[in-house]
Amino acid sequence: MNSYPDGLPPEELAFQRLYGPWKVSTPADARQLLEGYDGPWWIAGGWAIEAFTGVRREHEDVDVSLWRRDIESLRQHLKGTYDLWSNAGGSLRPLTDQRPEQPDNADQIWLRQHALAPWEFDVVVNPDRDGRWVFRRDPSLDYPLDDITWVAPDGIRYINPEIALAYKAKQARPKDEQDLAAALPLLTPAQRTWWPTWSTTSTPATPGRPESAANCFRSVHRTGPTGGNIRGGHTLEPVMATSDRRTVYLDHAATTPMLPAAIEAMTHHLARTGNASSLHGSGRCARRTVEESRESIAAALGAQPSEVVFTSGGTEADNLALKGLWWSRLAEDPRRRRILLSGIEHHAVLDPAIWLGRHERAEIEWLPVDELGRVSPEDVRRAVERDPESVSFITLMMANNEVGTLQPVREIAELAQQYGVPVHTDAVQAIGQVPVDFSELGVDAMTVTAHKLGGPYGIGALVVHKETKLTPILHGGGQERDVRSGTLDVPATAGFAVAMEHAIKHQADEARRLTELRDALIEGITSTVEGAQLSGDPAARLPGNAHLSFSDCEGDSLLLLLDARGIEVSTGSACNAGVAEPSHVLLAMGYDDQRARGSLRFTLGHTSTRADIDAVLDNIGPVVERAKSAGLQNVGRNT
Repeated sequence: MNSYPDGLPPEELAFQRLYGPWKVSTPADARQLLEGYDGPWWIAGGWAIEAFTGVRREHEDVDVSLWRRDIESLRQHLKGTYDLWSNAGGSLRPLTDQRPEQPDNADQIWLRQHALAPWEFDVVVNPDRDGRWVFRRDPSLDYPLDDITWVAPDGIRYINPEIALAYKAKQARPKDEQDLAAALPLLTPAQRTWWPTWSTTSTPATPGRPESAANCFRSVHRTGPTGGNIRGGHTLEPVMATSDRRTVYLDHAATTPMLPAAIEAMTHHLARTGNASSLHGSGRCARRTVEESRESIAAALGAQPSEVVFTSGGTEADNLALKGLWWSRLAEDPRRRRILLSGIEHHAVLDPAIWLGRHERAEIEWLPVDELGRVSPEDVRRAVERDPESVSFITLMMANNEVGTLQPVREIAELAQQYGVPVHTDAVQAIGQVPVDFSELGVDAMTVTAHKLGGPYGIGALVVHKETKLTPILHGGGQERDVRSGTLDVPATAGFAVAMEHAIKHQADEARRLTELRDALIEGITSTVEGAQLSGDPAARLPGNAHLSFSDCEGDSLLLLLDARGIEVSTGSACNAGVAEPSHVLLAMGYDDQRARGSLRFTLGHTSTRADIDAVLDNIGPVVERAKSAGLQNVGRNT
């Protein structure tokens, strides 16, 4: 049932004013039409998506595809029953005995029984190369027809969904967005990597807010200033570029919306000029802003201002900590080649450690974790005591970014101090959610970043104990006590300081609020969705983290199905999103591949409300059932 007052969408009414009415035909009608026709044919467009997904919607026509070279054979097959009209960008011409040839720029043939009859079939002609399907957008690519189509149980052949989506993406009409939302969660990883490659234009996605799949479809795949594309490329009506649907954003562990006060602070300083390293008045003013921001951040974290080293974010801070500690410790004692870390660290820690192993001959020693994602201090003690003089440093995240488990960082730092071994912790996820005091933790270096606590992207800090030596990894102007060279981002430091101060000031109240919401979410899901299980420590976890696994489901399918309903979550670290592999964190915790793949991370933050939780609980049941059926719908299809 449609919701248009005249029974048809505006673009269809506009089309009919120019070209006349269109009769709704089906794939079954196409099969009857082509009975006895010798050439290959298949169904494309919206009907192909419906056949793949099982999700029904209204259709204005049926798109039948066949080889361009077979058009004359089709005309002879239908002679006396249907008239064939070529469509070249909206210009129509009949194909007759006198003029049977199709214009080179015409990719469609429309069929109707006579001049006063409605149009019934839209035939999309496709080039081929010796019987191989040629991709019109890149004619250098060709594939066997069996590789780009599949045959349904009723014997009708359909184009593969990723190809149908690739062509639809150029138009981005409401019905195309509906098809995307239905099909995308069911695509295999290979299909998901195929269709965006050919559907994406150079137009970037709309910045400034989280994008749902449908919003990205609109913003990325716009082809012109008016957008809408009516059969054969004849543009009549613009497509709306915005959505009235409220987005439920539950991916705060990836990034959290900026606080208004942080935006105001940044905006104020963006209008001012001054390099903080310059000696003139503007430079001194910029330097004062940087140092006041440094003092504010240090006070919030229980550190001294001189211990705060600004970086471009958490990843750079982690790299500075690991590589800086490694080279500094090695220079003092060449025996210090062992790096102790767990397999659940963020890739910003894992990858630099692995790099040091490959390029600097560091000996990487993996600390075991239990099924809740915890590192045991006793395991750390045993690893250190085996040969204390050979340990370069220990790195252990304060809170896991995927499952939310809190680590015994203070206890491990205390035992490490007994052997003179420095400890680094990545506290990116912990700031603002649990109490963090650098001096009380006893660690030597701590990574923080702004965009996880309501500040801007592109700025973070490594808090380094005043007695800890680091070898710089960036060289240049000698900024940040010669530890990290580079021109300081004055507006970003101001926004960072405001966000940090707010996060620490409101941490206790926010933790209580988020814990209540988180527990309601966990209880609501596990009590209503069969097979749903909580991952991570049920008690010692971040207040805003709810990580759950769902049996017989793919996490990507769950994510995209929720996204189609306006609910944005994650399958794990956003820095590792798009990789069709099970989470390294869950595998390290002993999960099998199936459970590791079938997991979702819900992370709450300062914008989260009870209405967000209710929205998830209203939708998660149907979404899980739909995801469970996705695998069955792909069985037997040549995709």
